[in-house]
Amino acid sequence: MQWLESKNHGQQIEYIRRNKELEDGLKSLLLQNHENVISKLSVISEYLISISSQIGGLKEISHSISPNTKLSNQAISVLHQLEKSGGSYFIEIENFDGLSYQIVDAKGHIVYSEKRFVKDDLETLIELDLLTSDYNSQGNRLFRITRNCVSLLSEIEKSYNQ
Repeated sequence: MQWLESKNHGQQIEYIRRNKELEDGLKSLLLQNHENVISKLSVISEYLISISSQIGGLKEISHSISPNTKLSNQAISVLHQLEKSGGSYFIEIENFDGLSYQIVDAKGHIVYSEKRFVKDDLETLIELDLLTSDYNSQGNRLFRITRNCVSLLSEIEKSYNQ
């Protein structure tokens, strides 16, 4: 709070003091090891850069900050396909041709062009909380859409329509 006062951030001080949960959270964070705090902030920064790399107007800024961090076109395509189908989840099925992804609660399947990167893209989407993952009773992997996914797709759509 002293630092905020010395930098004339009175509004932020008042906001923090009015929000007990925020104040307690900040106190707890500041009591942690410095490297631990920096590590957590770094993870948040990477997530924000990955997500903002798909939103017009932020894409260029994200790329200039971290040129190698972005969601692939294939990853975004997977999200778009699931959203457009109206389904809420798809299943990973192993067959003689490799892997296929069938939308379970709507018609269709997930089409992907970069076979060798599809697992990496799905893991990235899970890390960013754009999909969740679990298994069915037969051991097949299930991927479920999240609210964060729908929000991101909406923002991407808005940025392309501007």
